[in-house]
Amino acid sequence: MIYKDYFKNYSISIKNLLDEVDTNLIDKSVELINLSNQNNNKIYIVGNGGSASIASHVSVDFAKVAKIPSATFNNANLITCFANDYGYPNWVKESIKSYCNNNDLSRDFEKHAKIANDPLWRLPLYEPYRRMLDSKVADISSASEGGFGGGITAALFLQEFVEKGIPWAHFDIMAWNTFSRAGRPEGGEAQSIRAAFNLIVEKYGS
Repeated sequence: MIYKDYFKNYSISIKNLLDEVDTNLIDKSVELINLSNQNNNKIYIVGNGGSASIASHVSVDFAKVAKIPSATFNNANLITCFANDYGYPNWVKESIKSYCNNNDLSRDFEKHAKIANDPLWRLPLYEPYRRMLDSKVADISSASEGGFGGGITAALFLQEFVEKGIPWAHFDIMAWNTFSRAGRPEGGEAQSIRAAFNLIVEKYGS
């Protein structure tokens, strides 16, 4: 084998591939990564076949060198489980739905709650409470028996109607100030709205 010719032809083939790269897509990718990092989110990188190893390497570089939280789906048990249940063409999409939800939205709300002095905090979706919504005459009851854990059972009720993978939030609020503070007089109060508004502006405002 004449290695000199091989290296020359290989270099030419790589150059031809690079000439076809749409650099606008690179710019868009950089913008998305920066936006994700600014919002304290995580980057997920996925590869198929041997490219899974490349995806894993890139993910480590993001986390170690660029200090950008990153991960990849390359566990054989995860891939085969989701491919078996949803079909191979859909395993990545379904994995993302299961692994990339809720926590990021919760952190964003808590951040803006502190900035706006509009206190809110996360409660657990405690699954054992789900049985409190069981009904003898319907699939589910909107009012739990006993009246305990109402904020949690209300959220568990809503969860039944949200498609998997869609970020959502339920606010259980008193809507009342029990005493006056600066800019917050005693009486009715639009709690959590300031934090929600600021989050919407940050994510979707122009």
